[in-house]
Amino acid sequence: MRHGRVGLIGLVMLLGGACGASERGHLADPPAEETARMSGDQALDRVMDALGALPEVTALRARIEAAGARFVVMLEGDDDPAVDRPRVWQIYVGESHPDHLVRLWAFNVDAVTGALTVTDPVTLEDLSFERWREQLAASPP
Repeated sequence: MRHGRVGLIGLVMLLGGACGASERGHLADPPAEETARMSGDQALDRVMDALGALPEVTALRARIEAAGARFVVMLEGDDDPAVDRPRVWQIYVGESHPDHLVRLWAFNVDAVTGALTVTDPVTLEDLSFERWREQLAASPP
């Protein structure tokens, strides 16, 4: 994973979509012939589609917006095609208030396989998308 300055492609409002989480692990080595990597915009779309399919996230978004804040999904890092793209894109999901942001989740999108993992911002535990989804359903925000 690449760290450094946070380049915001933009605050992107969550749009609905279909969920299609990959079954492949995010740390699996890609086959030798697999060299194409998704862009930061494609990684954003991947997370937005996955979140848009979850009723718990839709309900949370409605509560956030009713309170006068915005639900945001944005890329952390640079999306410069002139340089090597990272193996894992980091996507910030949170609330935008007039004077601060609140991180809800950090999604990691494997740039080769498209697999999603989620890092809990409190425990820093990495969860598979499926495990995170189970926890979300059991205890909605």
